[in-house]
Amino acid sequence: MKIKIDKLVAVGGSGLLGYYMGLSIFQGIFWRWLMAVLPPINDRNLPRNYTGFLGFAIAAALCYIAYTWFVERQPVAKNKRQYFYGTAALLLLPTLLLFAFRLHAVGFVRAAEATTPTKLGMRYQQMSAGFSLTDSSSIFLGKAVELRMDEEYLAELGKGIQAMKIEKIIERGEMGIGNPEATLWLSYDYNGRWYSKIISKYDNGFFESIGGGRQVLYGSEALEAFMHRLNIELGDINSFTEAKVYHTSLIEGAEFKEIEAMSESELGQLKEEIKVDNRYQPDNEIVEAFSEIINERDYIDRNQTHLYVIALKRQIIDNNRSLSFENFILYDDNLKLAFFNGEFYKFDIGPLFEGIYQLISTFLFYLHMKLL
Repeated sequence: MKIKIDKLVAVGGSGLLGYYMGLSIFQGIFWRWLMAVLPPINDRNLPRNYTGFLGFAIAAALCYIAYTWFVERQPVAKNKRQYFYGTAALLLLPTLLLFAFRLHAVGFVRAAEATTPTKLGMRYQQMSAGFSLTDSSSIFLGKAVELRMDEEYLAELGKGIQAMKIEKIIERGEMGIGNPEATLWLSYDYNGRWYSKIISKYDNGFFESIGGGRQVLYGSEALEAFMHRLNIELGDINSFTEAKVYHTSLIEGAEFKEIEAMSESELGQLKEEIKVDNRYQPDNEIVEAFSEIINERDYIDRNQTHLYVIALKRQIIDNNRSLSFENFILYDDNLKLAFFNGEFYKFDIGPLFEGIYQLISTFLFYLHMKLL
């Protein structure tokens, strides 16, 4: 009886040691095993304790076999049953755990994504203007959307996610897919558990990273329609209710001074200038100069005093619900040329912002005198 208790203690102790090693030293190896049995699904919020369970099962089974051989000194020929039990446990328990993980993971992901997201954060890539504040810091003003607990938009988004169909799986090491048009960060609250999903929008569909370093290409007409709706609203200058003008003269140290929003009349005048009649197609050199900044290949530095960025915003906050739409206008005062949402407009910004113009003129005069 004593030897059976000792064997039970040894097996249990080894299992616990294996559990903690499965969560630490061997977590990477065991996690790759778990990913290998999954279909192409989002793996961001899957339970990690299965690596510990695998460690427990493997260590306990190995200890059972080793104890029988080294401590009890039972030859295989005379005690085939114990060796069979140990070997069967070593093979079957990890297999059953892999199968259980697959069922658990697939069920959780499908159930979570069948609900409506509670939050969306979306940023358009290569569609922003950045200021260089110091050698190691900068600030970007761009095109973005943030939604929280908004039933109308998020319900439509949820239907678009549920309508996604797999078109292609890109294995690790295959050719890269370039820079996305936009990136979406989604959050869900599924039975009190947080679930998240990151999707990148490209010309040919939606990409998502999954386990094993792979990526999945999805198609979804409903999600495309949702993105198109947001892009139309972000491109409507009249939808924005707030605007702030950023200029290098307003940089103080490693940040901007406090910037007041434009008055309602100034914003109204600006909206009147962003119209079809003022659209303009500049030369390729000018387009390329704007693209260097808009595509985030270059920053606006303190010497580029002819450049302005007007940050546009529409925000609604109502109890737990919030909605925020952001876009920007990049304006070159030398050329009297503005870029907004993929189009160029020709107009003079000076008469619109006499106050900030005066401030900037004072700064330029001071800078000129200092150089002298």
